[in-house]
Amino acid sequence: MRAVLADLFAGASCPGCATPGELPCRACGARLRGRTGPVPGVPGACSAGAYEGLLRQLVLGHKERRQFGLRALLGELLADAAAALAGEVPGQRLLLVPVPSRAAAVRARGYDPTRVLTRRAAAALQGKGIAADAVSLLRVRQVRDQAGLSRVERAENLAGAMACRASGLARLRGTAAWAVVCDDVVTTGATAAEACRALRAVGVGVLGVAAVAHTPQTTPHPLSG
Repeated sequence: MRAVLADLFAGASCPGCATPGELPCRACGARLRGRTGPVPGVPGACSAGAYEGLLRQLVLGHKERRQFGLRALLGELLADAAAALAGEVPGQRLLLVPVPSRAAAVRARGYDPTRVLTRRAAAALQGKGIAADAVSLLRVRQVRDQAGLSRVERAENLAGAMACRASGLARLRGTAAWAVVCDDVVTTGATAAEACRALRAVGVGVLGVAAVAHTPQTTPHPLSG
């Protein structure tokens, strides 16, 4: 509620239809539901829609313009993608693992957008009766900003960059669950692939990757291995 009131005080309006004070309005938000499906070119990944139009505006609004009133809807969209993956192993507990952000980016924004949305997604899944927890298992060493890098450059930049936190793994000892890597936007699949590799390297079973949105893909980037 505080986030919504803050957005209203700032003069926010729905980016879809310009309705004052709503980010987005119910009608525009409803238009984004029901589009969940596999990410083209990235086997094992699922998203709530293409990174374009209204969905792109909402992701950027939350990530870059601090429009925190968008968290509820974006979290639900991420939950939809995770639920689609969970349908392949019904009844299993899910561990929603956010892709780690660069420390510099978190400091600049003052928060970690993907981690926040992952927590919202876990809460949304719990509300649907799906056993799910948000667990920040991954950390990333210093890497270049991915913006503007080609698919090959992204893969090289992230190769071996992620590892699991020992404290997080200790909490999972003896737990039977599947991990779902969570991201806001899947671009080339390089980040998701590295996250999956880091989890599997320590014996964590990975069900797949869930994202709020995906950009068009033409070259497959496998998440298994």
